[in-house]
Amino acid sequence: MKTDISGLLKYFDVGAGDETFQHVVVPLIGRLKEELGERYHMLIMARVTRIGIQSGKWMDRWCLSLVRRDRWNGFLFQEKKGQQRKIGSYDGQFFERLERYKRQSVGDTSFSHLRPPLEATATLR
Repeated sequence: MKTDISGLLKYFDVGAGDETFQHVVVPLIGRLKEELGERYHMLIMARVTRIGIQSGKWMDRWCLSLVRRDRWNGFLFQEKKGQQRKIGSYDGQFFERLERYKRQSVGDTSFSHLRPPLEATATLR
């Protein structure tokens, strides 16, 4: 499954005004078992979760960033040449930012127990 930029910009904010459940929509494009052809599968997320994660705010910022950079098509996560980027290629950046946030918020020093072994991440790329 891949996140498609044109679908994201078209659908992400359709639930912002919903009175009972404000949400964002992330369209994933691909196929599930036994499906023919690629199609959208909609991932619905609360704009603000029960524990306060502001998914909607971050999706608003992400979409605004795409528009400002004139990115209207392609994969949301892509290499410079437009090929889909593998999620494992973000592991290092993700854990670095998670550790930085943890130090700032709680004072704990590490999420290293959550990191997969280096040899495991190398096979993902």
